[in-house]
Order: sequence, then structure tokens, then C-alpha cells
Amino acid sequence: MRVNDAGDAVWRKSVANPGHESLLWDVHADGHDGFVAAGYSDAAGTSDGWLVRFTSSGEISWEKRFDMGGVDRFYMLAADASIPGGGWLCVGQSDDKAGKNRAWVVRTDASGRELSHAIWSTDANDRAFAAQPIGFDCVVGGMTGRGHDDANGFIARVDASGTERWRYVMSDWPFSVIHGIKPLADGHFLVSGYRNTRAGLGSQGFILVIDEMGNVLRQTSLGGPGNDRTLHALAFSDGSCAVIGHSQSPDAADGRTGWDMSLFALDREGGVRFSSRFGGKGTEFGRGIDGTASDLWLVGHTESPSGNESRVYVVRLDLTTQGDAKNHGIKDQSGPAGTH
Repeated sequence: MRVNDAGDAVWRKSVANPGHESLLWDVHADGHDGFVAAGYSDAAGTSDGWLVRFTSSGEISWEKRFDMGGVDRFYMLAADASIPGGGWLCVGQSDDKAGKNRAWVVRTDASGRELSHAIWSTDANDRAFAAQPIGFDCVVGGMTGRGHDDANGFIARVDASGTERWRYVMSDWPFSVIHGIKPLADGHFLVSGYRNTRAGLGSQGFILVIDEMGNVLRQTSLGGPGNDRTLHALAFSDGSCAVIGHSQSPDAADGRTGWDMSLFALDREGGVRFSSRFGGKGTEFGRGIDGTASDLWLVGHTESPSGNESRVYVVRLDLTTQGDAKNHGIKDQSGPAGTH
């Protein structure tokens, strides 16, 4: 979907593989009046990593599939300046035939042609959700563990062959996951995700700042007495940042209800300047963030109280107003029931 400055839909396109599930998880402008999106598409009972380029009017100009022989999925892509002429770093997971999760990174040229790939795993299951290039290496983040409930967030620097130069695991928490990695102007990285509390009383978001060697320079916990899950962060030129996710009211009836899209604004030292929640009678989730401090866009979806309908949910906000609710615009983009 493409929206204008007022948040109204200019066009909406569906890309389908008839009879199979197809999902696009991440999208970026390509600098040539088009957009490249990454995800996966089912094929013959399994799935392939999937890259699709759209023109400015939403037409498909090319698509590429990446099949490693198992269940292959892309969750994120990043522009890769180390590739001559520009290209893409795609990250996700490639499961082997026994179902073991393995972290997966693919580098392509600007036209989506594969240049290299790397698959690796530890003795546990490794799932990668975020990555950033660092020269010919990349920094990758995700979760590692025997199963989902005992998984821990990890960050690793890997070379082109998939050999890890270092790995940092958040092993001091019952559960944790890393969803976002963004480069900072000083060469460090801003890492975002969420974790379960040690007391088992809920979840909280977090922000880490790490250096190129994987040392944690700073960390900030985000949230209150309920459940808070932060996914992605956006860094600004002055060193401050904004983090998007969703927060649940402490008195929610169950694990599915009571969620609002949430935003945390942090100063350059990592202190929380303010937080805001956006939502209504339904359930709102925050998924994406982009823009500047004075023109910030938040994207997610909202579900009806019955749970049988969902819509795209867009918020445009000026952070310089300290989160004043009178200074943001909110749009619901209606779609067919059950879509998101």
C-alpha cells in the first residue's frame, strides 16, 4: 500500500501465489523511483525466500525466489553499500529437512540477483530477524534456543561464508528476542527487541547500544507494569531515537486483548523522554517506524474487538511536541475482513 502525506491510500496491490500463502515482511525505497520488498511465498508444500520490486505505481517489475531446499523465509532487508552499484542484504531463516531453524543471509545486486549466501546454526535453533552490513561482514540479530519459550536474543557478526567472528547472547533472561538493528553515526549499532521479566510477571521492551566487537555499551528497559513488546527503533542525527511496539493494559482479560500501539522516545543517553499509546476499543499493534523526529510515521494494524476484522493502522507524529496527542494524525486503512 502507498499512502500520501495525509495518510490516505493512493494505491493498494495484492501479490499472490494462487493456492499458497505469500507474505511480504519488509519494504524499502530503492532510490530509482521504486520499492523492493522481502518475505516468502509457499511453493509445493514448502516456502522460498522472496524478493519483489514494485514500480512507483505499484506494478511488479521483477520478483526473485531463493530456494535452499527446505523452508526458507526472509524477514528483513537492508541496503548494502558494499555491493558495487548498490544491492540488498536479506536475512531470515532456512530450515533443513529435519525442521531445524538456521540463520540465513543472502546478498543480491540491485536487480535481486544472488551474489552470495550463508547459512549457519549452533546446536540450538537459530532464527534471524534483523541484519545490517558492516563492510563485507554483517551484524545479525534474532533468537536462539532449543524451543521458542526458552529462546534468547542473540547478536552475531558473521563474514560472507557465515563464520561468526563473535556472538552475544542475552542468556540472563527467561526469554528474549531481537527484532531490529540500526547503524548509528559513530559506528555503533542500535538493537531493539523485548524479553520476559525474571519474575515471570510479563514482558518488557529493551534498547541496546553495541559496538563493532559486540560489547554492550548501554541498555534501557522499556515499559510499565503490564506487557510491553518493542520491535523496531529509528535513530536520529542527534543520537536520540524512537522505538515502536505494543503495550498491554495490566487489567487485560487475556493475552490477546488490551493491546495498544506504543511509542517510546529516548534521549541520546538512553533515558526515556516520554511514551505514548495509540488505540481504541479494539487491539492495536505497532510494526514499523520511519521518518524524522519532526515527521515520524508509525505503521501497524488494528483488530476489531471480535477479532474477525483487521485494518492497516498509520500514525503520523511530531516528536518535537513531546508526544502531544493533538499533534498527530491517525488513519485506519480498511481492507477485507481477516486481512492484515
